[in-house]
Amino acid sequence: MKSGGMAVAISRVILLTVESACVAPADDGDPVLDTGKGPTAPPPPILDDGLGEGTFRLPLFGDRFSLLVGAPSASVDGAARVGLASVLASEPGQGLVTNPQYHASIIEGASSVLCESPTHRFAWQHAANRSFGRAFAWYSENLGADYLDYLNIPVISAPRAEDSNGMIAQYRDCLSCASFASSPGSLVPTGDEIGTAYGASLGVGVFEFANIESAHLWRLNSSESLAIGAPFWNGSGGVHVYDVSSYRLWLSSYGDGVLTGEQICDRSVETGALRPRLRTLAGGFPTEEFGRSMVVADFSCDGYDDLAVGAPGADLAIGNGQLIEDAGAVYVFRGGPMGIGIEGSLVLTQGMFGSEGTPEAGDRFGEVLTVGNFNGRRVDAEVPWSCWDLAIGTPNEDGSRGEVQIFYGDPSSLAVLGPILRPGEDGLPGARAPGDRFGAALVGYAFDNGGFHDLAIGAPGHGGGQVHLVPGSNMGLSTPLGNFFEQQTLVVPDDDDPNDEFGRAVGAMQIERDKAMVIGVPGEDMGQGSIVLVKIELDLASGALVASEPATIIGPAEAGLSATTDVHWGEIIAAPRAFPTQPAEFS
Repeated sequence: MKSGGMAVAISRVILLTVESACVAPADDGDPVLDTGKGPTAPPPPILDDGLGEGTFRLPLFGDRFSLLVGAPSASVDGAARVGLASVLASEPGQGLVTNPQYHASIIEGASSVLCESPTHRFAWQHAANRSFGRAFAWYSENLGADYLDYLNIPVISAPRAEDSNGMIAQYRDCLSCASFASSPGSLVPTGDEIGTAYGASLGVGVFEFANIESAHLWRLNSSESLAIGAPFWNGSGGVHVYDVSSYRLWLSSYGDGVLTGEQICDRSVETGALRPRLRTLAGGFPTEEFGRSMVVADFSCDGYDDLAVGAPGADLAIGNGQLIEDAGAVYVFRGGPMGIGIEGSLVLTQGMFGSEGTPEAGDRFGEVLTVGNFNGRRVDAEVPWSCWDLAIGTPNEDGSRGEVQIFYGDPSSLAVLGPILRPGEDGLPGARAPGDRFGAALVGYAFDNGGFHDLAIGAPGHGGGQVHLVPGSNMGLSTPLGNFFEQQTLVVPDDDDPNDEFGRAVGAMQIERDKAMVIGVPGEDMGQGSIVLVKIELDLASGALVASEPATIIGPAEAGLSATTDVHWGEIIAAPRAFPTQPAEFS
């Protein structure tokens, strides 16, 4: 059903010497109660902590639900593709706006009027073709504190910096720090470390040092690791994993004896490289771009985060020495006390487990990833750990019509085959056409606190763009009850122009007590870009999800940026984090 009116709705490791990513699965230990799924399964517990479900919060204000927006194609000072990032916050009574006590937008080398030092500059320096703002992650410096008191630190990448060697940067109030790619035992990248696009994807997770005794105490005595994708490392790609001793060590950089705000966060003030690495994960296919995408969630329902890594450039063998080029693959690595990549892994491709998907040249399966607990499944081992599910977008599929493959989380096998989503099939409203790129953007989020996540799917090539919203249920994603949003409707009353790319990015967040879907429109106004905020609510009479009011359209000017036609603001929207016991974190 099309959301053209207000009442239209839906119902409800490997080490460096790796030869293969296929590791024997770990012992699952004693059996636990699986709440399962299906019409006869007991409903999942409805747990609502009211804390925003993994939504990023401003580092200075823990009670402000916030949104990170990336524009990696933005031009700055006449230089192309410099990139920038913006930070918006949910202010009481004002909606989504810039916070007057935090930076509206971050541009490398630029200053902030909020910082007292006259020489303040954000790390590092901006230059053409750095693509700053390509990927986001965030961690919490005081992980054991109450969630409202978290000190969230955003991590933002520039994978094309330094001739595509890559860089990440962290932002803590007026301080910022830069970390560059390097080789083990060296201060600079050498050999296979050169040109790896370090930072193409980012993730933060409690992969091995987790307190799994209690959901209430999960954060206490747990330790977050940082994963950084480098899709051209060693020719085929890698994901470097760092513990807190590497990526949270801040050293000051001074200019003329005055702290400038620039920082290099590592032992080496000269290069700012993150060292040592905890380990590097790699795949088994040549030139596969392993690490082009990644998501972190607990697929095995045990309280440890797992890691899914996209390798969309994987060439799959079909016999007689022939390959399906760029067919794509996705690796799922199990977390646990031994460490990510040591506990076991799984490789997913199209057509596996007897599914109808067929790997074809150029599909690039694994280009886009997201997570959600779409069937509400939990395994109750005294703590109701959530079984997170994996959604894989393949926008190049079938003449770029696109599709989305679902794999449901599972304690023993990590992933169980789910449905393939295509508009016009299996009851999903709409129709596919060449160039739609359905699945080019994905986000999972529980928009109604009903115990299930829903899935938002972008199709930016369908006319001026389209976003589908498919609700979760105890049977999984319910395609017949799906919905789609377009521009030039009552819900989104903006003009529907062919080059808008409405749905190029999708996100979700808490707006005070409301849940909202956020849609990126980077082609709006000849490339200025915008984001569209659609608040979602549950209609008690019908049990449906509805747009509670007309969408709010936010442009780059609201983030303190001057009007220009090459910002492409809204190209990237940071996704919420997947904490282990969501859809609600604890009762």
